Amino acid sequence: MAKIIDIKPFIRLKYRGLISIPQFVDPSQRLTAERKRQLSRMHSAARHAAKMKRTPGWADKKAIQRIYDEAVRLTIETGIEHHVDHIIPLQGEKVSGLHVEANLQILTAEMNIRKSNKFETA
Repeated sequence: MAKIIDIKPFIRLKYRGLISIPQFVDPSQRLTAERKRQLSRMHSAARHAAKMKRTPGWADKKAIQRIYDEAVRLTIETGIEHHVDHIIPLQGEKVSGLHVEANLQILTAEMNIRKSNKFETA
């Protein structure tokens, strides 16, 4: 029978930089590097497929590319990573947006990660 460990004290030690939590994880539960790469590729492919599915034929692909180019320029110029974000998420829970220039905005990476896959309505 597996021994149950209260990990709260260990989490406190981890955030103080004194230990590493993975040493308390059952080795059979750890993801291998290859499995992590597979999951990453699957996630990336699904995201790309969703983007293509949500791009209508009338979308101005050059205008969309200019927005992505501007995000790269801002990242290089400021040294702060910028992302292109969909205002209305492509795969939202209640509503799904389109991959068109009017639904794109440039945010810092930090703001985009904080926003996640959310769309706030008034």
